[in-house]
Amino acid sequence: MLKFTSVIFLLVVSCSIAVAQETSPTPKVGTVYDRFKDETQVSASTVLERYKVPSGFSETYETIELVALFTYKGKNLTAAPSTVRIAFFTQSLNLRFANNRDFRAIADGNRIAFGDTEYKSSNMGMFKREVLWVETPARTFLQLAGGTTVEIRVGSKEIKLQPKDVAMLKAVADKFRNLMPQPPAKRGASKPRVRR
Repeated sequence: MLKFTSVIFLLVVSCSIAVAQETSPTPKVGTVYDRFKDETQVSASTVLERYKVPSGFSETYETIELVALFTYKGKNLTAAPSTVRIAFFTQSLNLRFANNRDFRAIADGNRIAFGDTEYKSSNMGMFKREVLWVETPARTFLQLAGGTTVEIRVGSKEIKLQPKDVAMLKAVADKFRNLMPQPPAKRGASKPRVRR
C-alpha cells in the first residue's frame, strides 16, 4: 500500500502531466521504477476543474485533479494489480471535503460505490490543499474506466467526466486489462446418459 508521502510526490509530478493533457488528446501514463525498492509505479492524472479566482496574484487558479495509479514488484508487469488507487487533489481557498469524503460514480448507468476516502489537508499560502484517496479492486476500476459516460460525486461535488478524463482512466486500465485473471468457466449441464 502506498504511503501518503508517495501520493504527495506523485501529485506534484503529475500536475505538469495533467496541465499538458488539458489540450492533448492522448493521455500520458507515467512509469517510474524505484531501484531501491525494486518497485514500479504507473500513474496518470487529469485536471477535472480549473478556474481563476480573485487574488492579488496573476494566474491564480482553484483546481480539482484526478489521479489513478498502481504499483507492482520489479520492472516488468506480469500480473494485474490487486488494487488501483484513485485520488483527488484539490487546491482552493476553502476546504471542500473536510466534512464529506464519500466517493461514488455512475458509469454508463451502473452505480459504483467506493465509500469513504482517506483524507489529508494542508495549508500552502492562501490556498488549502486536500488529498482524498481510495484503494479500489482492479475489477472495480475497470468498471469505472470502461464507461463511455462517467459521472462522479466526491463529497457533495458532482462532476461529469470529459472525454479526456475518461481516456486517462482507460489508458491506466489498458496497462493491465489483458493480465486480469479470467473468471472460471461455467460448467455446462451434463448430458443425459443414453441407455443402450
